[in-house]
Amino acid sequence: MLTAAYGQDPLRTLPKNYQLAFENDLVRVIRVHYGPHEKLLVHDHPKTPTIYVYLSDGGPVRFKHVELAPFVLERRAVKRGGFRLSAGRLEKHEVESVSDTPNDFLRVELKAVPLGTSSLSGRFAPPTDYGRSTTKVEFENANVRIVRFVCAPQADCEIAGPSSPALEVLFSGPETGEVRWVAVGSRVKDEKAMHLLRIEFKKRT
Repeated sequence: MLTAAYGQDPLRTLPKNYQLAFENDLVRVIRVHYGPHEKLLVHDHPKTPTIYVYLSDGGPVRFKHVELAPFVLERRAVKRGGFRLSAGRLEKHEVESVSDTPNDFLRVELKAVPLGTSSLSGRFAPPTDYGRSTTKVEFENANVRIVRFVCAPQADCEIAGPSSPALEVLFSGPETGEVRWVAVGSRVKDEKAMHLLRIEFKKRT
């Protein structure tokens, strides 16, 4: 299937593939789905630094950039619970899924962070051990702090609230992919197995 959308916001032109999950003055979260071997014609890339949070294991995806000097990039296969940081750039591209595996992920656009922030870079793997409860700071810079929480099966976990406003992405059971905004100082208590990623937005000066 080939869908046309030239130079426009894919929320409007590709609503089956891009859906708004949450937005406020700090962040816009887009839920993205690429079907197996699906192709999307040219559309705008977000003009902000972005965190890509993978909601499922996904196969490779090819991005054909339509610019003064065109080029093609292929995103490698990804794992559920992993994420990637991008400093962002102004671009337009086509998308092609090149595997039999669908791709589902969140595009977390950082509206208050300058485009091209060089420290926002890197790929982060999901946990390998869900059998023990852990808290791990995966990334931190002047703008955001990303913390991963794993609550082991049968554990009684209580997670302290963030010191600054935060977005949480849940990976537990049927709630996988749910996003929620967490106020400063709130607490989360969950007596079943839980896995979540928290993106804390540091106070602006």
